[in-house]
Amino acid sequence: MTKTNTSFSNLPQFLGNIQRQKLAAQKNKGFDVARIEQERKNILDLNLVVGVDCSGSISSSMFKDFMIQLDHIKGMSRIKVVEVSDIIEAVYDFSRRGSKVVRLKGGGGNGEDKFFPLAQKIQPDAIIYMTDGYCIDGVPNPNIPTAWILTANGVKPYKWGEVIGKLQH
Repeated sequence: MTKTNTSFSNLPQFLGNIQRQKLAAQKNKGFDVARIEQERKNILDLNLVVGVDCSGSISSSMFKDFMIQLDHIKGMSRIKVVEVSDIIEAVYDFSRRGSKVVRLKGGGGNGEDKFFPLAQKIQPDAIIYMTDGYCIDGVPNPNIPTAWILTANGVKPYKWGEVIGKLQH
C-alpha cells in the first residue's frame, strides 16, 4: 500500500496569508480586528472553494488521495467542493466533520473553463485546485488567491497560482 504524502508545508502558510489579508481588509472597514483575532486564536475564518479534477486522466487512487487531502483541510474553514471533468459533476459543502466522498464520477475532458467562473461567482477567500495539471489552455486568472495540489507527475497548469503540494503518486 502506497502511503500518501499529507505534509503540505505550504498549505498552512497559504491559508494564514489569506486570513491576514482578510483581517487587514476588515480593519480598513473599521472592524475591531484585535478583538476578532483574540476570539479566534488558531481558527481560520475562510470560505474556500476546492476544485477536484475528475477527468479521464485521474485514476481512482489519485481521486482517493485528493479526498484524503480534502479531509486534512476540512476542519480549517468552510469548504465548497466542486468536482470537475468536462462538466461540473458535483457541488457540495464539505465543512462537517462527518463528510465523506467515495465516488469518482467524471471521466472525459477537463473543465477548468467552467470551474473557475463558478468559483468566482461563489466569491471565496481562496481557491484550491487538485489536479494532474492536464488542463485546458487559456483559462484566465480568477483574481482570487489560488493554490494547486498536484499529482506526483503533475505540472502547474497556468502561470498564476501557487503550488502548495504534490501527492506521491
